[in-house]
Amino acid sequence: MRKIILFLLAIHCCGHLMRSQTSADLAISDLVNSGDYIRLNQRYEAARDSLLPFVATVSEAFIDYALNKPERGVGSMSRLIDDYARDLGESLPGFIILYAEQLYLTGRYGEAADKMRSLLEQSGKLKAPYDSEESLASLSVLYRTYAALRQTPPMRVRRMPAHSADVKLLANVPMAKIGWTMPATIGRTETQFVLDTGAPRCMMSDEIARKAGVRIVADSIPVSGSGGTGCRYTRLGVIDTLRIGPLECLNVPVSIADKDGILPRSIREAIGGDIEAILGINLMRSMGIIEVAPGKGTISFPETGESASPYPNLMIVNDSPSVEAYVGEQRLLINFDTGGSAESAYIKPDFAKKHEAALKVSDQREMRGIGGFLGISQRSIRRLIDFSIRVGNKEMPLDDALVGEGTATQAGCLNLPYFNRMNKITFDFDRMTLTVQ
Repeated sequence: MRKIILFLLAIHCCGHLMRSQTSADLAISDLVNSGDYIRLNQRYEAARDSLLPFVATVSEAFIDYALNKPERGVGSMSRLIDDYARDLGESLPGFIILYAEQLYLTGRYGEAADKMRSLLEQSGKLKAPYDSEESLASLSVLYRTYAALRQTPPMRVRRMPAHSADVKLLANVPMAKIGWTMPATIGRTETQFVLDTGAPRCMMSDEIARKAGVRIVADSIPVSGSGGTGCRYTRLGVIDTLRIGPLECLNVPVSIADKDGILPRSIREAIGGDIEAILGINLMRSMGIIEVAPGKGTISFPETGESASPYPNLMIVNDSPSVEAYVGEQRLLINFDTGGSAESAYIKPDFAKKHEAALKVSDQREMRGIGGFLGISQRSIRRLIDFSIRVGNKEMPLDDALVGEGTATQAGCLNLPYFNRMNKITFDFDRMTLTVQ
């Protein structure tokens, strides 16, 4: 639902902001409306003193939201709603939802639930799209999720100094066939997690949750599948203590599902086993720096690190991470997913069509299963020829990139085979940079 809300926010704000008189207002407004919060962040500081107060406040709210600054985001969203409710007009409910999300990310679950409850109580007065049955159901799910965590302390990640920053990735387990798999401990129970940037939240199987004594705080929470294959009901739990290498993660919300709810049976049969747990983006964004060296088979959680990017080139919108990249001279924002996938990258048809002069696409169409959580759906794809993509200063030719419909919210997606070709990948969720070497 958030994708719809953000789109309509952009339309509404565009109508208001286009009345601005300065070129700086118009330029910044265009970036807000396009959802390009990476470039918005790059250009905002230089322009802020010449912006209308409303434009500046909207910009700050979206920068904080997309660049993983929820503590600041609580303040900027609150200022926007308190000072400009009339200007936001019919888009106000969408900003309240984003405000509640920032409260949730800072562990202020009760306040987030109260915001959702107030929206639900106004359901008869809400305008489209918030008055639809689907949107109200989504609001209800958010309310139930936040309310179930009301008595849960905020999630925290702390470092255990005596532990090494390096962790050996597991290679001889079924889960290693679909992603980077690392050993972890829940309480006193040893288990395995796949590092999956395509997963909005941490997940685990019923079996592991029972074995580890994970607290259940809510039942029957509907979750939509990434493959567009419907909805499944999960339980919401809280991991009291999760240890991975030098990190101790406390009070971690986790979705709990049966085996079919985590991976389709066809994938489990292909890898020859079940999946135990997934480490999603909700926890990663609190872990600071994550370095993966595929060739060495290690994952590290260093306390500090150097970034090759002079400014943030990474953002998270709708729980989906994207990085700034280039195809030739064409800049694009592209999602990335370290979960299992057969191809290194795919580009969405609308981007390929817009830049067909710079892209060589085969004429032959094939059918390919695309999806993940809950199921796989068959999509028509074509192969890209002589395709390469640049992230930072690293240009990488990809001989297995596709053009095909998928679930990415941006121009396409970089997948696990792309990252496995690198010597080292650094995800810095503090500075919001992604570096490949």
